[in-house]
Amino acid sequence: MKKLFYLLIAFFINPIFSFAQDFEAPYLKENIEFWKNIYSSFDSNQVIFFDMQDPKIIYHVMDLPKIPNEISAPKFSKEVSLQRDKIKKILDSIQFEEEVKEKDELYEKIKDILAKIELTPESKMSERLRTQSGLKSQFELGLKLSGRYMEEMKSLLKSMSMPEDLIALVFVESLFYLHAVSHASAAGPWGIMKETALASGIHVNNLVDERRDPLIATKAAANYLKKSYDNLKSWPLAITSYNYGYSGTLRASLKLETNDLEKVLKEHYSPIFGFASKNYYAEFLAAKEVLDNEQKYFPGIKKEDAWKYEVIELVHPLKITDLFATQKFTRTEISQLNPSLSSRALEGKEILPPKYALRIDPKKSKSFYEIINKIPVQKRINLTSLISSKYKASGRESLSLIAKKHGISKEYLAKRFKQGENYKPKGTIVIRSVAHLFTSIKEELNSIINKQSVAKNVK
Repeated sequence: MKKLFYLLIAFFINPIFSFAQDFEAPYLKENIEFWKNIYSSFDSNQVIFFDMQDPKIIYHVMDLPKIPNEISAPKFSKEVSLQRDKIKKILDSIQFEEEVKEKDELYEKIKDILAKIELTPESKMSERLRTQSGLKSQFELGLKLSGRYMEEMKSLLKSMSMPEDLIALVFVESLFYLHAVSHASAAGPWGIMKETALASGIHVNNLVDERRDPLIATKAAANYLKKSYDNLKSWPLAITSYNYGYSGTLRASLKLETNDLEKVLKEHYSPIFGFASKNYYAEFLAAKEVLDNEQKYFPGIKKEDAWKYEVIELVHPLKITDLFATQKFTRTEISQLNPSLSSRALEGKEILPPKYALRIDPKKSKSFYEIINKIPVQKRINLTSLISSKYKASGRESLSLIAKKHGISKEYLAKRFKQGENYKPKGTIVIRSVAHLFTSIKEELNSIINKQSVAKNVK
């Protein structure tokens, strides 16, 4: 019994203490300041032209027409590109003492900036020019939205003995927009790639994209970060790896024989270790600073109320549009409470299988059961095989690989074919929507509650 007690103490308490003091990075002070200004000073209609190696060097801030709830730069890409070309020409003309016919105010400003810098031909300043849109309005909206989910996400981090401050990564990745998708196709609040999701047990298929669920995605991100921290022995490196990749960060750490991010930033060279990866930890610390002092940076801001829901586990298959037909539930409210549901599921093109757990407005649980009970038994039976998709198997893929590809149960396919999981079928395979894999929200919530309860009792 004593042994169990000390194991629990070690598991729930020690990691919290060891994690808590490792975030400081004074060597990134100027970079952090730059990103704090991006998050809290420069707005979404402003484009900052700066030096990527020394972000305190800001050549110009371009003001564009403001577009509500959007970043302006993509809509004015031509104007931004012309301004970038102009600044590049000015930088070259000053650095290499080329003749310039027109010397306007911008020219004189940049000349004054470069006069304070020791220039060499090797450090071609025009190649170091970079642009960044301001994110003040987006960060403010993210803060408001975070009220819906943040405490629950922090509770999950705490239940996994992880620092709650990691929540700042969500601002870097998505600004708390659950349906965010990056240029690299990373999705959800934690910006998780599909390949990473599948490797982490997060399901992405025709029924669900669980990267968008704040609870499931937080658990996956925390598992990744814990593994990275345990192996890299450094939060700055573990968090950098979230952008750069675990393998690349580990190789850099081993090659340089260090777990010091400062040394990695100075001495690690790789074609894919670019601006985004080098600045990722500074962005995290900047987001953390703004988050920790939100009233200072956004005076009077009020967050949205935490979402309230009841979790109902289905006994029988359900076509979600049967709920909408009664007009007691809307697609919007179901989607907001169940963000992982795909558009196909919300359109009734996929069936919610038995044991799927839905979040429901607690005030409407009675109505939910009334609707469910009115669905004829035969219709429920028919739903089991109503929706299906076809896949043409080549004969080179195993049932296990086909199942993984489609986010469905390999046991389901093996049972259908009466073969082992390594069997390689050839021809058309019918995949039922009820075979799609999903995470049980109900079980996850119970797990969090149980872990927190144990931790509380241990203390």
